[in-house]
Amino acid sequence: MASEEELDTEIKTFSILSEHPELFEEFRKLGTLGSLVRLLAHENTDVAIDVVEVISELTDDEVEAEPDQWNSLVDGMVEESLLEMLSQNLSRLNESNDSDRSGVYHTLSMCILFIGQGESYD
Repeated sequence: MASEEELDTEIKTFSILSEHPELFEEFRKLGTLGSLVRLLAHENTDVAIDVVEVISELTDDEVEAEPDQWNSLVDGMVEESLLEMLSQNLSRLNESNDSDRSGVYHTLSMCILFIGQGESYD
């Protein structure tokens, strides 16, 4: 259990990147973004929900990223099949549980973001 608590803490530290979008490209190049996305499949749904919340923070409208920084992050998420991972994760969440409900909310917000982003690529 202690290792999952440590993992939870480490995942949440990535939210600081929302204040430093100039690091988005490095975050992607180092493979950290991919590792984060793969944690959506973690057997503990609390870990997956933490990942969704961090990714939601990174893509929030208030993040002041330049278009190339934003595109680097979103392209990396597309490469890592984030949308597919998010949709698979939804089936594991139970909306009667408060933390799962938050995960559902953030997951659906991310799906809407990606659908909108995909339209801007067309």
